[in-house]
Amino acid sequence: MAASLIAGGAQSLVSASASVYILWVMSLEFLAKGFLIGILVAAPLGPVGILVVHRVLAERRRAGFVSGVGAATADLLYACIAAWFFTYAARLLGGHPISVRLFGGLVLCVLGLKLMRTRPHDASDPDQQGTLWSHFISTFLLTAANPITIFVLSAIFAAWGPANEERTFVNMATLVSGIFAGSVAWFGTISLFVGLVRLHMTPERLRWVNILCGVTMLVFGVVVLLNTASLCCAGKGSL
Repeated sequence: MAASLIAGGAQSLVSASASVYILWVMSLEFLAKGFLIGILVAAPLGPVGILVVHRVLAERRRAGFVSGVGAATADLLYACIAAWFFTYAARLLGGHPISVRLFGGLVLCVLGLKLMRTRPHDASDPDQQGTLWSHFISTFLLTAANPITIFVLSAIFAAWGPANEERTFVNMATLVSGIFAGSVAWFGTISLFVGLVRLHMTPERLRWVNILCGVTMLVFGVVVLLNTASLCCAGKGSL
C-alpha cells in the first residue's frame, strides 16, 4: 500500500515537473519569437529611426535611446491591441482612416520643419536640449500615428504566433514582452553605434544633418498628406 502511494506520488511529481519544463520551454520560444518580431517592426528606417539618429547626433546617446523607448512603447501598445483586441481596433481605425492619416502627415511635416530650422547646439548645455520626457512622448505619438503597425503585427501573429490552443494569456503576454524587448534592443543598438559617429561631428556637419533629417521627415509627411488627399478625392475614406 505504502509502496503504491510512493510510486503514485513520484509519478505525479515527474508529471508536474515535465509540465513545468514544457511551459518554460514554450515561454522561451514565445519570448524569442517576440524579440525577433520586435526587431522586424522597429528595423525599417522610417521617420522614427531618422529622429532617433538625429537626437543621438545632435545631443547624446541617452536622448536617442529614450526616443527609441518611446517608439517601442507604442509598438508594445499596438502589440497588445493586435493580440487581444484586433477585431475592435481594426473596426475603429478602419472607420476613420482619413483622420489618422491626416494627423500622422501633419506631425511629420511639423517635425521636419522644426528639424530644418534647428541650429546645432552645445550638448553639454542642458538648457539647449529637449527633456527626456519630451523625447519619449514625441516618438511615442509619432509611432502611434501609424496604426498600420496593428495590421502588420496581426499578420505576423497569424503566420508565426501561437496556435489557437496556445493563445493563453501567459503565452501572449510573453510574446508581447519579447516584442517590446526586441524593439528597445534595436533602438539601443542604433543609439550605441551612431553615438560613435557623433564624436566626429562638428557644428557645421550637425547643421547639415539637421537639414537632411528635416527634409527627409518633411518628404514623408508630404507623401502621407498627398495619399490622404487622393483617398478623399476618390471617396475611399471617411473622417
